[in-house]
Amino acid sequence: MSQNQHEDDSKSESVDVEPDRHDLRLTTSNAEKSATILPAPNEDDAQLSRQDTEAIYAKFSPNRKRLVTAVVACGGISSTVSTLLLLAAIPEIAAEFNTSGSIINVSNAIYTVFMGISTLFWGPVSQVYGRKWPCILSAAGFFGFSVGTALAPNLAAFFVFRLLSAFTGTAYLVLGSSCISDIHKPTERGTALAWFLNGTLIGQSFGPFIGGVIVTYHSWRVLFWFQSGLGGLTTVLAVLALPETSHKMRSKELEGLDFKTKVGKVWDWTNPFRVLALFRIPKLLVAGIAASSLVWNMQSLLTPIRYVINPRFHLTTPLQSGLFFLAPGIGFFTGTYFGGRYADHTVKLWIKRRGHRLPEDRLRSSFVAMGIVIPCAILIYGWAIEKEKGGIPLPVICMFVQGFAQTICFPSINTYCLDVFKGRSAEVIAGNYFFRYAIAAVGTAVCLPAINSIGVGWFNTITALFVFGSTAAVFCVVMIESRKDEKSSGEGLAAMKSENQVNGTAQNGVAIRNHRPGDMGFITYRHGTIYANEFDYGSSFEAFVGRITSDFITTFHPTSERCWIAERDGQFLGCIILMKDRDTPGRAKLRCFLVEKSARGLGLGTQLMKLCIDFAREVGYERVGLRTDSNMVGARRMYAKTGFKILGTEEHRTWGEHILSTGENWEMEL
Repeated sequence: MSQNQHEDDSKSESVDVEPDRHDLRLTTSNAEKSATILPAPNEDDAQLSRQDTEAIYAKFSPNRKRLVTAVVACGGISSTVSTLLLLAAIPEIAAEFNTSGSIINVSNAIYTVFMGISTLFWGPVSQVYGRKWPCILSAAGFFGFSVGTALAPNLAAFFVFRLLSAFTGTAYLVLGSSCISDIHKPTERGTALAWFLNGTLIGQSFGPFIGGVIVTYHSWRVLFWFQSGLGGLTTVLAVLALPETSHKMRSKELEGLDFKTKVGKVWDWTNPFRVLALFRIPKLLVAGIAASSLVWNMQSLLTPIRYVINPRFHLTTPLQSGLFFLAPGIGFFTGTYFGGRYADHTVKLWIKRRGHRLPEDRLRSSFVAMGIVIPCAILIYGWAIEKEKGGIPLPVICMFVQGFAQTICFPSINTYCLDVFKGRSAEVIAGNYFFRYAIAAVGTAVCLPAINSIGVGWFNTITALFVFGSTAAVFCVVMIESRKDEKSSGEGLAAMKSENQVNGTAQNGVAIRNHRPGDMGFITYRHGTIYANEFDYGSSFEAFVGRITSDFITTFHPTSERCWIAERDGQFLGCIILMKDRDTPGRAKLRCFLVEKSARGLGLGTQLMKLCIDFAREVGYERVGLRTDSNMVGARRMYAKTGFKILGTEEHRTWGEHILSTGENWEMEL
């Protein structure tokens, strides 16, 4: 049971954080003129400031970070190279298994589907058991099933082993991004992620070229021995060189529980529907659509090359058509140097303009590449092939430009997914990969029939419209979130300006800090005093608050719990506590929310509430609950405005036999 105290319904006031200050000083959106969040007084608290801090990312040296990036990039290559490795060998495989090229191409589409499905498994599992062991198991499984594919005696075995290798190998696409997010600051993350994504994209584009070389001189089965070698190499690297990067493993919460309870909790944490449920959040859905449009374009560009390019330029061997895959591959490799750095530069630029970091600002770096360059390159490529214009150079240039531009976009989208819900980054990126590979599977399956039906020109026109429409949706998300932030910041400035005009304290800011020794006793004292004076609550209420603060101190976990204290010139103005619900996984409790009467009407309550809810989201809670009484009119209005909803009510006389109160349980989905 959690009691949450009186608050005003004043104007909202935005608080955000300047993420990269060395002293961990967290400034609000009001810059230096209003509230300032001071660093925690001890190391544990300092590590978990509301946004990313230096302490977490100093765990690994720069060289170790580069090694981690290289290992996960190798894993990304191993998985993605297989998606299109066999394109150059489809006729040969079809001939050996006495089937058609379309059937073999279907295996590629289903392979892509299984890549997407597997992300729903690997993402949540890594939240429970960390990154290292899932990486090792997935690489080992990919190695074994690739060997099975190479030895497949018939078409059925070929399909089964290929799909199992897809399921196991895809883990690195999710876990690689999460590892990089674990060890790099937000302003470095895009650059590192670009190098990782370079591995995954190069694997897809160079795979067909490698396949063309191999099939020209050897059996198609050598393709999968090559794939097995990559899987084996990745397994060895994961065992020897990949550290555990996760900041928090939920498996530690299973200690001391009986087997049945453990199974129930693990299922709750790894349930794939947890990942799918994230798409109820509009901005994550838009990020999924944007990424899927790029993957659709890539699959639709690469899959039909042998069927579109060979007849157009009278090519006769797999090696000749395989050379065309080098153009987007070189574009991917070249764009890697610019894409991540440009995304990080954009974030830093907007931090300077706004005074704090907004995750959506990173998406701005993709506007030109995704909204203009890629659609234009798609259209020129499609109609040049359709109308037989430009010879070989024009489509090659268009393919290079598309590869380069996609490498500008992917780091932005992937890093945004990691930033927007930091505590559930693996699940968010897993959902994004599921979405993009589900769409990519459709693109792989329909591109050849569609091109045969309406022509490569019109098919590419549809693809260009898809990419452009996705860019428009991303633009809307950025604008909406920016306006929300500006509105919140503006209201906070107005409230503080009004206060300063009345009190003449423009030179004095409001400081918000983490708790220190002695704070819990003072919080209990102020609750008891204020509620006795304003609501005639008895000493039982003060005792109840004392139990809350005692529990908070006794079981305090700095990675998932927090207390904020608001002060001005050393004078207590208010507080709020966020605690883990020990009985319900994924749920937190909002407790001891109090604003002194002298500070009401200034937006401070809104400020504290925003800090609390933002922290809950970043930690990865799914819900926040609270309990209050119906006579807390101002607080109830704020709860409703924030997004809380009433779940139920009950009458009680807990705070005195002469007081009949109506208790209310509220909850908010994050």
